[in-house]
Amino acid sequence: MATIEEKLKEVSANADFDSAELLEFEKSSKEFEEMVSKGIIKRRGYTLLTIERASNPSLAFNVAGV
Repeated sequence: MATIEEKLKEVSANADFDSAELLEFEKSSKEFEEMVSKGIIKRRGYTLLTIERASNPSLAFNVAGV
């Protein structure tokens, strides 16, 4: 069984990207960067649950007036 690294190398070696596809990707990437710099959108980043938050959950109840 091949490792993930070996599979990624195989896929990238066999990938046949047209230069028009790459230019379109670069164009969209630049547009995204412009919108981020203008404050129109934000980068999402990683919003995964951390180990600390998973092991120390907080409880919340519906309590009126507290």
